[in-house]
Amino acid sequence: MQQSPRLNQQVAAGSEGLDFRRIILIIRKRKNVILISFVTVFVLWTLFVIKFQSSQRYEASTLLHFQNAKSISAVSERGTPQGISRLKLLKTRSFLSKVVLDLNLTLRINSEGVKRNDLFKSLHVDESTVPGKYEFRFPGKNNLEIYFNDEDAGIINKLIFRGNIADRHSVNNFQFQLSPQYVRSNRLTNCIVSIVPLSSAVNKLEGLIDYKFDRRANILTLYVSHGNPELAANIANRVASLLVEENMQLKRGKTAEVLKVLEEQYQLAQTSLEEAENELRRFKEQHPLVGLSTDASNQISSISQMEMEIKKLATKKRQLEDMLARFSSGSDEDRFLTMREVVSFLNSDRVSTAVALSSELQTLTAQRNRLLNQFSDKHPEVIANTQKMLQLGKKVEVVAVSYLSELSKKRRSIAARIGRTESQMKNMPKQEVELARLQRTLSINERIYSNIKVRYEEAKIANQVEVGDISIIDEAIPPNQISFFSFILKKLLLGLVLGMGAGFGLAFVAEFLDNTVSTPEEAERSIGLPVIGSIPIIGDGSELPRFISPDDKKKLDPKLVTIDYSPQPIGESYRSIRARLLFSNKNGKINSLLISSINPGDGKSLNAANIAITIAQQKLPTLLIDGDMRRGVLHNTFACSKKPGLADFLFSMADVNLNNIAKIIQKTHVPNLFLISSGIQVPNPSEILGSPRMGQMIELLKSKFGMIILDTPPLIATSDAVVAAPLFDAALFVVMAKKTNVEIIKRKLLDFDNFREKVVGVVLNGVSKDVNKNQYNYTYYNY
Repeated sequence: MQQSPRLNQQVAAGSEGLDFRRIILIIRKRKNVILISFVTVFVLWTLFVIKFQSSQRYEASTLLHFQNAKSISAVSERGTPQGISRLKLLKTRSFLSKVVLDLNLTLRINSEGVKRNDLFKSLHVDESTVPGKYEFRFPGKNNLEIYFNDEDAGIINKLIFRGNIADRHSVNNFQFQLSPQYVRSNRLTNCIVSIVPLSSAVNKLEGLIDYKFDRRANILTLYVSHGNPELAANIANRVASLLVEENMQLKRGKTAEVLKVLEEQYQLAQTSLEEAENELRRFKEQHPLVGLSTDASNQISSISQMEMEIKKLATKKRQLEDMLARFSSGSDEDRFLTMREVVSFLNSDRVSTAVALSSELQTLTAQRNRLLNQFSDKHPEVIANTQKMLQLGKKVEVVAVSYLSELSKKRRSIAARIGRTESQMKNMPKQEVELARLQRTLSINERIYSNIKVRYEEAKIANQVEVGDISIIDEAIPPNQISFFSFILKKLLLGLVLGMGAGFGLAFVAEFLDNTVSTPEEAERSIGLPVIGSIPIIGDGSELPRFISPDDKKKLDPKLVTIDYSPQPIGESYRSIRARLLFSNKNGKINSLLISSINPGDGKSLNAANIAITIAQQKLPTLLIDGDMRRGVLHNTFACSKKPGLADFLFSMADVNLNNIAKIIQKTHVPNLFLISSGIQVPNPSEILGSPRMGQMIELLKSKFGMIILDTPPLIATSDAVVAAPLFDAALFVVMAKKTNVEIIKRKLLDFDNFREKVVGVVLNGVSKDVNKNQYNYTYYNY
């Protein structure tokens, strides 16, 4: 894709600072774009404000801190969701319904300027309150009438209540007490409130709440936007406090579950202990003389310890298997939480590779928290972090499975030792063996009972002193109210800024993406050639001079603005070009000139004609040759014949001499200006223009005329100008302002170096006066 030349220039000039003069020119040039864009954006913004933002909105915020509460030993916190998971509560309908009912948000004030806190002393609505529109009317000083409307039920202005304004009332399960002072001081005659269904109020509330969670600091900022500043603060505070309460109830529920399980285990252990004690007591009563030797006592103690160790290993194995099951079946976030739990478990059991896994997990977790605080979970960096976490999870899983095998191996080893010890005890007397069994059972039950009792007592304490891990650190306060005028003025000022930004933005974008030029300065910067003249737009109704006969006026092109010697600005522009051609050529005197352009319609032929006229007016014999043998038009411009012309002579077999050439030269109505028209159409114009016969003809004509001008076809279609260029002293390139693509010009000039060397400058055609008057004022005198 081709870049705009001005875009390239802007980048190249970046280190030189801003070109304010250039910026001013762009603004003047694109003022219509700026004005139209500004007005459009400003009007659209104003309509948007009137339609959607005419009511003021206030935002209240509160801060909550999420902390990792230390777990009490009886209650495991492994697998408990972190702060970001608990925030899902904020979007649940059950949670939002509690907020709606607590704050009576199903009630809405429809009357402008009336606030619920001022109108009602007390208020209560719930799910049983009948939805609809309630109109309070105050026909007397202390009188109150309520009219009910429900269009869906076909109820219109139904009187449902009459009473005293100061009393407490209950209507359709709508309980309230009005403030008589407020009604009287504001001279209210009526006030309309609506009760909406709970589901509608919940949907509305969900749109009012937003939050931002800082994972690094574990800080939640809760935002609530509402038209009533006091209600915005109340909603924010109630949502925060309810979140703390719900979290506390959740934790207490888990503690209660653990306490219930431990209580059952405690009672079972107590029963087992009592049974073991009774059984041992009965045995001793029956066999008072039976006792155990020191070796037997030591063996029993050893077996008891080993059996306790087996129970611990079984518990660890069961816990680790449960974690691995959750790790395999959960979502990514749940797997990451379980992975931290597994690594913590392995660390506590001093597994050799756990330290390295823990360090890598901490690094990736810190990186993940930082990324999620800045980007969404779809961001490439977050996705890359997720992949690394999942790869680490696979390594953790491998280590955990290996450790499970190690636990099973330890358990089998201890069981084998118990078996060997028990086989040694078989040689003891039968009654001693039974006594040893009973004492061992008692010892095991005592240890189980002791452990469960400790955990049970800790769980009871935890249930009594349970503390939540979410706390409110900064409550919301009602935002400051602003006047309606200030609010609208602020919105309109924002609209002005948006309109100006859009206008100037589009102007500069249009400028930098524009591959055309409008001013001589732009043309010189973009093409890299000097601009020797800029021609304003020529109107179709230009007056031809008086000395031209009426018949000829009908035939001549009215755009031959240089026929008249009057000092018109356009004519003076062409005379300035003549002066530069005749007196400012550093490479020598110009006696022959080739004129071309890139596209048809750029004004090449018309400019060639007007330049030729101004040179002829210097009493210098001037010959204008129409070299466009495909679509030549100069014979129409000067009301001459098309045949015979250049193609007729070059295609003929006539000798190349002045007598034969004179047969195709026509006089024009301009003194000292002669024309060779294009002539017949030929199949190979490029070959003819580049033929030796053309070269011989030009050389002969140079001896007879002071200036020869060749008008050639546009370069976009043919290479005629390139072929003929070596025969002439110089070449001019006509560029149409706001139309010609200068990138194509640059490519063509790069493709044909011999032609570029001949080009002495550019004529910028069709320049707008209002944009470029400063650029072309020098081309004519002010009268």
